[in-house]
Amino acid sequence: MSSTSTVGRTRAKTWTVADLYRRFGPMPFERIRQNPPPGTATVADVVRLNDHEDRLYELVDGILVEKTVGLQESLISVKIGTLLSVFVEPRGLGLIAGADGTIQLDINLVRIPDVSFVSWERVPGGEVPQEPVPLLVPDLAVEVISRGNTPKEMGEKLQEYFEKGGPPGLVRSAAQPGRGRLHGTGPLYPPNGLDAARRRRYPARFLRPGRRAV
Repeated sequence: MSSTSTVGRTRAKTWTVADLYRRFGPMPFERIRQNPPPGTATVADVVRLNDHEDRLYELVDGILVEKTVGLQESLISVKIGTLLSVFVEPRGLGLIAGADGTIQLDINLVRIPDVSFVSWERVPGGEVPQEPVPLLVPDLAVEVISRGNTPKEMGEKLQEYFEKGGPPGLVRSAAQPGRGRLHGTGPLYPPNGLDAARRRRYPARFLRPGRRAV
């Protein structure tokens, strides 16, 4: 019997193509894994697939969504991660993870930020987690937008980091061809529902549409 059998899985809603389109926007359909069926996947499936396949999957509402990757996105992520490490590591502030640093934000929600920072105060026991997908809320999450991403998908990611109690995830688009600058995505700032008290906690540059990041 196949190891991907759905025997023993909780009966879930049957997701049609139209349902998935409404849920994620005009996402390339091949990014949504069909086995296990959408709506039935678990964190264990994320661990198994990320260990045994040359792809990375996030988990959203029991649906496995392939993480988009590319050379340009990787170059940007490495540069940001290096800059963060230069500041964080000498001061012993916490952990910096790269583009395969899988984290569980909630029971049925797993994300893989391109770069993430988690302060020691948020790490249980103050030690590096041994689980492949630890339950952690990053202090900072960086997502580099790829061609296969949709505005709805990226807007939800940013919203999730706010809702779970973290400062804003920094969402940046890939550098424009022939140019060396990164541009803020604009319409994703700020996420809906950000109250006045939380607005005061974050620098304005994180909240204003269209701000540039060097």
